[in-house]
Amino acid sequence: MADEDFKTLIEDPDEALLQWYQGFMAPASDDNVLTGGPIPTIGQIGQIFDQWFERRRDELRRLLCDKINYVKLTDNKRETLEVSMVAVISAALLSTHLAGQIDPVATAAVLLTRRSLDRLCAES
Repeated sequence: MADEDFKTLIEDPDEALLQWYQGFMAPASDDNVLTGGPIPTIGQIGQIFDQWFERRRDELRRLLCDKINYVKLTDNKRETLEVSMVAVISAALLSTHLAGQIDPVATAAVLLTRRSLDRLCAES
C-alpha cells in the first residue's frame, strides 16, 4: 500500500472503517467475496469493529502495546508518528493468524482513528 493510501485512511476514518469491513467480510484467505448484500451504515460498521476489537483485546494488547510505546518515544511529528504507527501495527498484525482475517493497514488506521489503541494500551 502506498504512503498516500494509508494517509487517506488516517484522514478519513469512515473510509478506513469501510475498507476494514470489506476486508473482514471477504478476507484474503477466503475464496468467497462480498456478493451484493447491503453494506451497513458507518455506525453499524463501527459497532462491528468494536465487537471484533473487544473479542481480541488481550491478544491485541500483547501484540501491539510495547511496539506502540516504542514508536511514541522515537517520533514526535504527528504525520511521521501516524505513518510509523500504521507500519508497526500492520507488520505486527501480518505476523499473526489475524492477517488472513483482516486488512492489516485498514485495521491499523481504524485502531488509530477510533483511539482504540489509547484505550487498549492504557490498560497495560
